[in-house]
Amino acid sequence: MLPLTVTTCRLLALAAALALGTAAAIYLARPKAPAPAKPAPSALLETPLTPPSPVNVPKVTSPNPAAPPPPLPADLAPLQEKTTYRADTAATEVFRRAFWREPAPADRILQAERREWVGERDGVRRWQWFIILDPGPDLAAWLREKNPFGLAPAAPADLRLDAASQPAWFPAEVAALPEVDCFQSSDGAMVLLREKAGGRLYVSDRGHGFAAAPPPSVPVSNGPGLIPGREQPLRIPGDVRRENP
Repeated sequence: MLPLTVTTCRLLALAAALALGTAAAIYLARPKAPAPAKPAPSALLETPLTPPSPVNVPKVTSPNPAAPPPPLPADLAPLQEKTTYRADTAATEVFRRAFWREPAPADRILQAERREWVGERDGVRRWQWFIILDPGPDLAAWLREKNPFGLAPAAPADLRLDAASQPAWFPAEVAALPEVDCFQSSDGAMVLLREKAGGRLYVSDRGHGFAAAPPPSVPVSNGPGLIPGREQPLRIPGDVRRENP
């Protein structure tokens, strides 16, 4: 190969520079792609926003509607007027209104419930109460010796126990209990079952309404803790209807 002269090298360098410049000019002169148009503000506002899907969020369900009142016992006359149903499970208050006296510390109330159907004009129109308790010695002696409710011994088959109209915790039949003595009022509405071994009581009563008892003129002495002048159950002929008169 022949050696390159100085002049030849200069020409080659000039040709390379011209070629590079031509390529740069062609690159800069190419058409540019249009930039994407930005959406108008109104378009941004009109675009619906999709909220993110919740993850592991428990469903909130509405509470169940209030349960209807329980049925009346079959031996109570049906209601012919509009009434409001209310129930009370405050053990002390149910005890007071059942036995007309204050519970003593030795009285152990296991279950208690009072039910009332209240009329718009005449107050309490129907009522029931149920109690299971271990009586203290004073209450046991008062019920046994004073017999303030006029209870008489009864055969189990004569008792009015109605599972459909009483709490599930109250016995629906005597056979479900240990050996018991059975008592009931003359109209059959009040029932008292007493376990022979431990003395536990299962007591219930029901009726049509109430008559306010007048305050006694002299202090009563029917037992400690008695509440004189308390509202007494309405006991009139035909108050509680017998199924088999």
